[in-house]
Amino acid sequence: MSSLPSLAPRPALALALLSSLSFAQTGPFRDGELLVQAPSSLGSGPALYRLDPETGHGAEFLSGVGQGGSSGSIAFDAFRGALLINRALPPDGPFTTKLWIVQHDGTKAPIAALNGHALRALASTGDGRVYYQQNYTYGTPSQPIQYLDASDTVRTLLDAANAAPFSFSVEHLL
Repeated sequence: MSSLPSLAPRPALALALLSSLSFAQTGPFRDGELLVQAPSSLGSGPALYRLDPETGHGAEFLSGVGQGGSSGSIAFDAFRGALLINRALPPDGPFTTKLWIVQHDGTKAPIAALNGHALRALASTGDGRVYYQQNYTYGTPSQPIQYLDASDTVRTLLDAANAAPFSFSVEHLL
């Protein structure tokens, strides 16, 4: 029998790593940077931490990350130069889900066209389009795949003949 420890991720280890990081990631987002959700060091529920895997430096980036968290509910959008987060965030209540644009310094603004919508499978194309599917309850018909265009207008992805919404259940879009 092997006496090697399990290589499975351990929340306590991740939390210890996060609490040992003292350098704040406050500049613009960079390629390869990691975002990790873990308990807030400020005691305000879950938080997102920005981590530089090359240096090991990082810091709490956004605290009070509330309800939401469906599969694919966070994505980086190169067109907007910001993180897109579909969650409840302060100062709103814990069940007020919106699609937020979050800048590298933590400033945020909701995208009005998607206030109150729980989304999954956010996928940015880099040219202003962000594809997604609204959350659905298992056993109900799938929602069509939609996208936000560069002017923050919601559009529905149509089939090849542009006749009907393209629709099937998705977990992730790339």
